[in-house]
Amino acid sequence: MRYSLLIFSVISSLSFSLACPKEDWQKQKQDAQEKCQKTVKIDPKIVEDIKTNGVDKPDETVKEFILCLAFNNGFIDKDGNLQMDTINKHLKEQGVSEEKIDEANEKCDIKNKDDTPLLPVAYYQCYGKYLPRDVLVI
Repeated sequence: MRYSLLIFSVISSLSFSLACPKEDWQKQKQDAQEKCQKTVKIDPKIVEDIKTNGVDKPDETVKEFILCLAFNNGFIDKDGNLQMDTINKHLKEQGVSEEKIDEANEKCDIKNKDDTPLLPVAYYQCYGKYLPRDVLVI
């Protein structure tokens, strides 16, 4: 009986954690946005504008904000390298199809990687063209 209850608890916990990766992502995304907003000291109105309209011509604060989000979510390392395994895993967990992921990755392969703070912005802009908005960092 004890073992049955233990197995039931483990299965229930696993089912719950596997059943709501989207909700977990929304919470993680919100937490990272709040943390980066405080760290970078970006105006909340600018954050809302980015959420609504995307990023057109980012200033240094916007670049640093998006870099902070990408770094805090594990999508980019400190040297500006995309962490493709992490990104692909995240997109799959969010229900994005393999075909869509492959298309976005192929079209968003950025060649000029000289400006590390600008890289996440460039990736964000490009991925925003091919992926649903709710899977992006902002």
